[in-house]
Amino acid sequence: MVEAASNLGRVDQWQSNAVLLQQLWTAPTGGKPSPVAAPSPAPSPGYYTGQEQQLAIVCADSPNPRDLAAYAAAAAASTFAPTAAWNSFGCADWSAAAAQDRYTGPWNRPTASTILVVGNTGDPWTVYQDSAAMSHELVHTRLLTVGGYGHTTGDNPSTCAIIDVVSYTVTLPAPGTVCKQNATPFP
Repeated sequence: MVEAASNLGRVDQWQSNAVLLQQLWTAPTGGKPSPVAAPSPAPSPGYYTGQEQQLAIVCADSPNPRDLAAYAAAAAASTFAPTAAWNSFGCADWSAAAAQDRYTGPWNRPTASTILVVGNTGDPWTVYQDSAAMSHELVHTRLLTVGGYGHTTGDNPSTCAIIDVVSYTVTLPAPGTVCKQNATPFP
């Protein structure tokens, strides 16, 4: 048995995922997939997007067990995405002090500044409807929509959205702003 994984969160990997899916589709029948050239890798963003960046957020914003066996148990119990448990096992050794400033609610209180919520319309992990609902749940928010695919604008850049995110503490994007992604899944 061949095991394979594909990351639906990164649009730049969708073409190679399609090749993989075609190979998996034809493998049981013994058919040979037609050769398809793998796409060249997309240029990396101009900022660091390593695993530590995600861990800093996950470990500080959520309760995480200190015992590594708890991650193994969570991965074994998951039928949907056991990798989700393993993606955060670094939190077992993360400084507990990192979470001391974590806000745990209430979520319906006015804030001194507007909270910018960014949502991709085609995000396979964090559906856009949840971003829209969050922007209504929180009291003082602005929703910035990215008309595109994949999980987050960090993995699937939109110059328009990045400019709005970087400058939102000075100037909010206009209500109803929709930004396009820099690349499409299948050019």
